Amino acid sequence: STGASPPSHRVVNGSWFIDGANFGGKALGTMTSEHDIYLAANKLIEQFGEDAPIRAAMRHDELLKAGDVDGCVVWKRILKAIDELQSEERPEGAGLH
Repeated sequence: STGASPPSHRVVNGSWFIDGANFGGKALGTMTSEHDIYLAANKLIEQFGEDAPIRAAMRHDELLKAGDVDGCVVWKRILKAIDELQSEERPEGAGLH
């Protein structure tokens, strides 16, 4: 265990934040666009580097324990995007985001 806490998210006046970074007027439960998912994934990679997938998985698990199904879905998508962005092999037809 690294002893690090998972990234936190919060909504303030309709804007969604990850560890203080504002992702605009999207509440977590309504964040569905691929653009928003990759924006969040990129921010986590910037903040945590190779630990970004671990941090995203930790947040997913926290939300799962809390019964936040919508949050779990979003963080699973963020985790998948992190994995894609950090992968050396891009899937056929995939572009850079």
